[in-house]
Amino acid sequence: MLLLAVGVASARKGGASFPFDPKDAMLVSHPDNKMTHGASTVIRKNGDVFVGQIRDQKNNHEDPKNNTIEVAISKFNLRNLRSEKVSHTPVVRAGGQVGNFKQADGVPPYDTFLFDAGDKIRCLFFGYGDCWQLMVVDMDPKSCKFDNDVKQTTLTYTVDGAKTTVPITAAGFRKFYEDIGVTNFKAYERPIPDKKFTRIGEWYYSVIGNWCCRGSIPTVVRTKDAINFEVVFTCPEYVWGAAETSMAIHNDRCYIIARTARPSEKHKRGVYMGCYSLKSGECLRKPYKIGSVESRPDMLCYKGKVYAMYNTDPSYINEKGKKVYRSRVRIAELLQDGSVLRAWEISSPKSIQYYCMNEHKGKAYLTFGEDRFLRAKSYKGSIAFTKLNLE
Repeated sequence: MLLLAVGVASARKGGASFPFDPKDAMLVSHPDNKMTHGASTVIRKNGDVFVGQIRDQKNNHEDPKNNTIEVAISKFNLRNLRSEKVSHTPVVRAGGQVGNFKQADGVPPYDTFLFDAGDKIRCLFFGYGDCWQLMVVDMDPKSCKFDNDVKQTTLTYTVDGAKTTVPITAAGFRKFYEDIGVTNFKAYERPIPDKKFTRIGEWYYSVIGNWCCRGSIPTVVRTKDAINFEVVFTCPEYVWGAAETSMAIHNDRCYIIARTARPSEKHKRGVYMGCYSLKSGECLRKPYKIGSVESRPDMLCYKGKVYAMYNTDPSYINEKGKKVYRSRVRIAELLQDGSVLRAWEISSPKSIQYYCMNEHKGKAYLTFGEDRFLRAKSYKGSIAFTKLNLE
């Protein structure tokens, strides 16, 4: 078994071990990747695990101008956690094509979000035709082949009794924000959904941020197909901008954690936690700063408890004297109001970031990124998978 070696130098508060040991994690991204980013994970009933990501096998740093970046999906099964049993399927790259969708030349696709559609794995990704747009392509979970029909996602919202549907693009979200009265923003890139969906009855919930200069707010949405989304409520209390967001739902309470996009006059950059009523959208606890801004946070509802994972220290000097970002990570169990009950913290000289917690048949799992190369411009070398002990 190929294991991912990461230095560890911290422990659970109270003396117990941290909920996972990175040294025991299995490498699930392609071993030739020089940069791997994101970790949207789906675990199916039969134990098949699919991990969506962007990757680059030419350049070792994340840069939207690198036309060698491509969207890819890794697949393995929980019954056989061996790196050599992981398959890797590219989806699309700059100038490439998947199904009937042609990605623009010189512009790489970005981000990926996976959805279990039963007989298909639905892959959402930001493609670029004439603008950034959240596209959807279905993949057969057995053959890993893609359907020809690639669809554009949509967002439907209601203002003063009138329904409006827009494409999920930077321009579509700009219109949505303007229609609901949010004007202090600059949407120069793309709206960004949560890495995973939360199922409540027949609906799947997610939360969408926006990589803006400022002013973007978390928008809670729901869908039945991960193609057509409708707004449930917005969270204007995040007045400083919410770029990357995650959510957990428990007992009609919607817990939202958000990484800010840019600093504003009144608020520092950071990760903020808030709590809302899922039915009414009422803010039950105003967002408060819970961590640093250096990586995308994540949330999970597991065995009736709510957990958040986020960075607490934006920098770390390793034993070689190099400054490493996203190095100190915390997993926190939350109280009903969203405050921290207890927390565990870990420090790594190889920078743990962009994580995704999942539950499957009563067990918790974690997909996370780290850097094997420790190069000056790269802290996103690979993706690993491991069991998560939250007991």
